[in-house]
Amino acid sequence: MNLVNWKSQKYIDLLEASNDEADLKKRKAILIAAEKVLMNEMPIIPIYYNTVEISKKPQLTGVVFSKGDVDFRFARFSP
Repeated sequence: MNLVNWKSQKYIDLLEASNDEADLKKRKAILIAAEKVLMNEMPIIPIYYNTVEISKKPQLTGVVFSKGDVDFRFARFSP
């Protein structure tokens, strides 16, 4: 959703480059560069952040935390 109709070809090019990059470190650097373009042009101002607090015992392993989701498919309890 782009309510302010903001466009930046540099930003779009960086996002497309990140989609094509398999190396995680390089992809992260590309996304950081894209975020800098977004923040420098500041077409939006975030006023709300959704947060999730999660706690777990050290004996629980294999839990994957990603983008606010919790994946228990490979979770195991160790003695």
